[in-house]
Amino acid sequence: MRHEAPAPKAARSITRSLRFGARLLPLQGLQGALRPVLLGTLLGLASCGGSAPRIVVTPITTAQRAVFENGVDFIDDPTLLEGNWLETWEQEIDLRVRSSDIVAYVRVTTMRTDTDLERHETHRLVAHIDSLRHGTGVDDELELVVRQGDPGFDTVHDQDRRILNQRFVAFVKWTQDGPDDPIVARWHLSPASERVVRRVNTLIESQHAPDEDRRRVIVHDQPADDEEQ
Repeated sequence: MRHEAPAPKAARSITRSLRFGARLLPLQGLQGALRPVLLGTLLGLASCGGSAPRIVVTPITTAQRAVFENGVDFIDDPTLLEGNWLETWEQEIDLRVRSSDIVAYVRVTTMRTDTDLERHETHRLVAHIDSLRHGTGVDDELELVVRQGDPGFDTVHDQDRRILNQRFVAFVKWTQDGPDDPIVARWHLSPASERVVRRVNTLIESQHAPDEDRRRVIVHDQPADDEEQ
């Protein structure tokens, strides 16, 4: 089953971005002794031009696993939350910003669902990067995977109308279970609303500031009615 927004781009995995674009042309009129030298040079250029970006993986804590649950929230105005709900939202988004290897403003262009022989579903979201706010080593798209049994599965399952072609803040942390295991992305999407974006930008700017200039950032969000007064 596949759901697509208008004219989506083809999905590309962010964990395997190695590409080789060079093409060897027919060698005519060369002496046989020169062919191996020229071929070796062209192959070397092809390899250099397609080197993949290096991904650095750091250990993930239990608290980080809870906020990178491979899921989506739809809280576009956190000021509507009250008491402990608002405090929890602030703590979680702050932890995501501090822990993310990638923070980007994206638009989900494709949702694809795979079902294995045991009827377990896997949803794959392809998100086009509109703006990369933190991190390096990614192409212009992210592929975000959530499997049945992941904590965030229910936030994606049957939610294509709320996700497809919508703008989100993508938080991504690279993980690897063992040295020989593949590097995979744990992720979370939050609506790219004005209030969410403002808090994310403030936290990222503080994070990138020189050490001597860093201060604890406290963002006080006022209800929309108060701002209009």
